[in-house]
Amino acid sequence: MNRDQIILAIRGKIDELSYPQAIEVNDGVFEGLNANLEDSFNTFMRTAPLWILSPREVPIIDHTVLPNGGGRIALPGDFLRLHTFKMKEWVSPVVTPMGEDHPNYFLRENPYIFTPMNPFVAIIDAQSTGMQFQTPTSRKYLEYYGVKNFHQIEKAFYVPRVNRTKNLVDHLPTTLVEGAIWQAVVDFFITVQQPTMAEAARIKLREFLFGTSTYIPPVNENK
Repeated sequence: MNRDQIILAIRGKIDELSYPQAIEVNDGVFEGLNANLEDSFNTFMRTAPLWILSPREVPIIDHTVLPNGGGRIALPGDFLRLHTFKMKEWVSPVVTPMGEDHPNYFLRENPYIFTPMNPFVAIIDAQSTGMQFQTPTSRKYLEYYGVKNFHQIEKAFYVPRVNRTKNLVDHLPTTLVEGAIWQAVVDFFITVQQPTMAEAARIKLREFLFGTSTYIPPVNENK
């Protein structure tokens, strides 16, 4: 689907959920659909199950080994979400990283807590550390602990951010587009202050993702 077709599909689903006169139709009420399309798609890919997403391999251009079994890897500028990361020594990969605000982040250098059986991974804002990377496009880095001997990366995959220059919405797999369209419908109803219909759209989104009508709560993302 190209961009115009995606916008039309979103409008069709808005009409499907709206009741007569629920939204005052004018030339400007739908203008935000095009402007906010990438944000809606990124929200969808940030929260969707990993197994339906299309990851890319992290280009290893800056890998720094740290004391106490740790290391840092610079992430590409279009990084949105970690998909899979595994050091060769680890028993299993990590798919859910921590953040700097997680209590365990302050214990990351403890070799008795984080081991190949229980590895540590966090995604950190590079700007918050004052670090300088070799590539100016890196905005975040991955920090890991739990290596005993060899800092050899076995798997490193991420979900790229959608934008209007490199990772276009037009190029995404059809299965992802269909789900992201429902997220755009949710965002639209929130924008026009129709919470009941926004909730109905979230239920449709949940049905798409998990085959159930269980309510899916809104996600507060400030990234």
